[in-house]
Amino acid sequence: PTYRTRYFSDVFVIYNPGGRFDATACVYGGLQNRLDTLNGGRTVADRWWQVNVIGRYKLSDRTSLSGRLEYFNDPRNVQITSIADNLRPNPLQFRSSSASLCVNLQVTDNVLARFETRTFFSDLNV
Repeated sequence: PTYRTRYFSDVFVIYNPGGRFDATACVYGGLQNRLDTLNGGRTVADRWWQVNVIGRYKLSDRTSLSGRLEYFNDPRNVQITSIADNLRPNPLQFRSSSASLCVNLQVTDNVLARFETRTFFSDLNV
């Protein structure tokens, strides 16, 4: 296979002061070594990364609202690729943002029902 070793790491920051509001932020990234068979068999490092922030506001003990903002960048299409890229001589670098709003209902101590609306944004014209 042309793909070799993959490294992945993430860092979370959780803010939970014990009131009605809490937040989480996450940054993760990956690095994957690939054998570039088109350029003499040298090893190339492909990278991707993501950042997101989530906020939650408790309306009651069992009901809360939450929102999420996210950005994902995968310049070598390691994690996400499109079948349309196979039709182009120069595949696009994948990058996208998203935003979502949720209503969370704690049905039991072990069951959470989440109703979410999410939209994606990209500067790519595809």
